[in-house]
Amino acid sequence: MAPRPDDGLREDRRVLIAAAHRTSWRRVSQAGSVPAPYRSYADHVAHDPKEYTPPGRR
Repeated sequence: MAPRPDDGLREDRRVLIAAAHRTSWRRVSQAGSVPAPYRSYADHVAHDPKEYTPPGRR
């Protein structure tokens, strides 16, 4: 099974997945959100999620 974020994380799951892709679920969970070095990338994903969604899942 794939790693999962802590249930207590409140951000958009798509944004958390994008951050975890850049770092790891462990770091996202430890930070309780998107870690600071990945915030800019996560903001791009949050701004236009369709651009980052695979075809067939839009």
